[in-house]
Amino acid sequence: MPSERTLAVLKTREFLQNLIKNTETPEYIRHEAKWLLRHYPDATDIKIVAQAMQTMRSSLPAGPVFCIDDPFCPTLSKYFPQEALANVSKVQENP
Repeated sequence: MPSERTLAVLKTREFLQNLIKNTETPEYIRHEAKWLLRHYPDATDIKIVAQAMQTMRSSLPAGPVFCIDDPFCPTLSKYFPQEALANVSKVQENP
């Protein structure tokens, strides 16, 4: 499901950030986590991809990879507050 995939990516980012902050984590693991985060997608990146996929929904063979609003997944609102979603709906209306 796109919502579960989205949450997995965002929660993995949080996990890596927490590893970096935890001074009890060995230095080599903190270093690796920091290196991985350099190009790891954040909520803004996922939002951009989700918006683009929404506009090309009919041409996607397997459907969207990410989503930012799913009524059955309220946890997404933590990462994508309603005021941000208002802008997304405007983009979707004007492809």
